[in-house]
Amino acid sequence: MLSSCSTLSLDTDKISEALTWGGDKNNSLPKNAVTFECAKSQAFFIQYLDEKNAVWVVLKNREFRLNKSPDQTNTFTNGDTLLEINPDNTILKIQEQVLYDLCKEKKSLEG
Repeated sequence: MLSSCSTLSLDTDKISEALTWGGDKNNSLPKNAVTFECAKSQAFFIQYLDEKNAVWVVLKNREFRLNKSPDQTNTFTNGDTLLEINPDNTILKIQEQVLYDLCKEKKSLEG
């Protein structure tokens, strides 16, 4: 019985590709996604949802939703993650640790 199991061969490259969040994520972004360019050549993307009452955040290895904070205009949170959007310094924090800082919205060349 064990010998038949040893002939099983898996294509780990295909499996890894199917399960990976990263890679060329930018190609799947919606046209209305907003790009934020940050310190250390980092970037992330957001898409406004529900009439700007929420955002969908796209990082290089994951995506998640944040809802607008009821007491602050340009702050979005899920209790664990905080996005503060300011013209001069947008910050993304996860568990009080700054993940992206000195971020500015990249202005589109279209329009």
